[in-house]
Amino acid sequence: MLFVVITITISASISRGDYYSYYHFFHSIDLHYPEPNVELLFFWMNYWIKYITNNEFYMFFIATSLAMLLKFYALRNLRLLNDLKINYGYYFCLYFSTFLIYLDLGSIRFAIATSFLFVASTYLVANRVRWFYFYILIGILFHASLLPALLIPTLLKGRRSIKFFYICLIIGLVFILSINNSIIVNILSSNFYTSKILGYLRFGGITITFQLVKKIVIFTAFYFILKEEIKNKASYVYICWIVSLFSFSLAALFFISQLTVSRYLLMFGICEPIMLILIFRKVNLSSKYALILLLVIYVATNYGYSIYANSNEINLYLPYKNYLLGDTQPYRSKNILDEMLFH
Repeated sequence: MLFVVITITISASISRGDYYSYYHFFHSIDLHYPEPNVELLFFWMNYWIKYITNNEFYMFFIATSLAMLLKFYALRNLRLLNDLKINYGYYFCLYFSTFLIYLDLGSIRFAIATSFLFVASTYLVANRVRWFYFYILIGILFHASLLPALLIPTLLKGRRSIKFFYICLIIGLVFILSINNSIIVNILSSNFYTSKILGYLRFGGITITFQLVKKIVIFTAFYFILKEEIKNKASYVYICWIVSLFSFSLAALFFISQLTVSRYLLMFGICEPIMLILIFRKVNLSSKYALILLLVIYVATNYGYSIYANSNEINLYLPYKNYLLGDTQPYRSKNILDEMLFH
């Protein structure tokens, strides 16, 4: 718990991936004539923060705290399930090593929306679909990228999730083959959502990196190790499988856009720490020390990669833009950032 509190404080007080854009967003809010220019809940949350204080620190602090508290709430829901009790420290140890820099220290709106997805997914176990939609709709009002999550309940029956993956794969291939077609481009440009995806094409296509390979390995291991448990459609194991498969479906659909793929593999990859915990529980190791060693290697490798990829400088680009590129986008030093902000 102390580690979580310290992490929240640090993430709120240091310069972060989105610091420059959110700094200007916060200070551009007009208290007398408010005009929402981002998702409504995020805007009005910051409107009232600014009404109380003009210090942008509290925007970062409250947003990050909200994202963390939502994860605690989701874990509480999982602990209430008789067959699935997840230790808080165990979860956050794995979560921090993989997601912290890319989400909570990167895009705060995206992190909040992803946390609402995590909470919403826990209600699917008891088939409480209304509550699922309730939390998803709140999350959408923080970041519109969560919109595809509305499809998840319809994919829980039969083999719909597998069929959806193949449909997305076929459409994704069509996009790749026709992206230079002016008619197709004009059609996509006419819609706000798809036009943003077209704009993301400047960040290039997919490359094979550590993060992408790791997700494929975890997903494959989860399927083969917990194959029998996945068949139980009333379990959270099955929900994890569906949500993760959904992330790869969206990745296949938007394969032409590296940034969009990175975004959805992160957002709908929120079950990854739970999947790892379930894999470790299922695998029979010779001793508990072997399990501890395996966990240490995993956490150290992830933290090491994150530190190596992000260094000690401030990335003015969203970290998940570099998620699959291996963080090769330009960086700027703190001195340059200070000069841009205050001179």
